Amino acid sequence: MKARKYDGEMDKIYNAMLQRFRRSGANIPGVLASFYLDVFVFKTRTVKADDIYSLNLAEQGTFSEVWREEQKKIGYLTWTVTQLGPRSRVDYKPGPKILKYINDASMLIDQVVTRSEFDVLSLRVDALETALDTLIELVDPPTSIEKRRIYTANPERLFIRGMKSRKEKSLSGEADEVMN
Repeated sequence: MKARKYDGEMDKIYNAMLQRFRRSGANIPGVLASFYLDVFVFKTRTVKADDIYSLNLAEQGTFSEVWREEQKKIGYLTWTVTQLGPRSRVDYKPGPKILKYINDASMLIDQVVTRSEFDVLSLRVDALETALDTLIELVDPPTSIEKRRIYTANPERLFIRGMKSRKEKSLSGEADEVMN
């Protein structure tokens, strides 16, 4: 896994974590920072031995006894074990040394849009819908919600349909009308 590239504020959080891991002498600090963000913020990974080994964060067979305990000792990882009959489930949480970074990154992901930002986005969506309706009306009249869905999902179909329509009109002598 290559260290991930982030944008803006998330990049600042990633770099702060990276610096913390470098200062502590962590093995592959960029991968470790990306791993913790993936697990606790983006929820695209889980803490599993196979992931730890595949990322070269620990030697094979050292997940529970060495790596996990080391992460707990330096404050990067905590967990609780819940017995579920004969099996048990381990729930991982960020440790106190990285909790601030994880919380800050989570707040960026969960940020609520303000009313003015929503109004701007709504105006853009309305303008795009109007433009799409105009194109549909020119190429494949009449406009309908179903056609809007189809052409939004497959815009190339609208282009192809438009090219066929233009070709048909030019062959039938309506080329001047098409060009205007």
